[in-house]
Amino acid sequence: MSKICLYNSDNVKAAPAYEIEGDKVYSQGTVQYTIVGNTVYQGSFGGGISACTFDEQHIYINAQAAYTVDGDKIYKGPFAGGIIAWTIVKE
Repeated sequence: MSKICLYNSDNVKAAPAYEIEGDKVYSQGTVQYTIVGNTVYQGSFGGGISACTFDEQHIYINAQAAYTVDGDKIYKGPFAGGIIAWTIVKE
């Protein structure tokens, strides 16, 4: 199974902030979130408190575009460019 790593800012030499495998999002080896469809839930179960939703271009928090996906970068805010929140590396 492939893994997607999210590194803080563009520092891909550090440990990843998050690792996504299947429907689970890990931070430092512990399940933090579960993905069901386009919704990310807090904890190891797919239900309950929603942390965010997403589509191919944005990550939404409280229905607002909080992050923008552009290639291998995720930027803070509703537009690409500016402050890099995470860099995406597929393994």
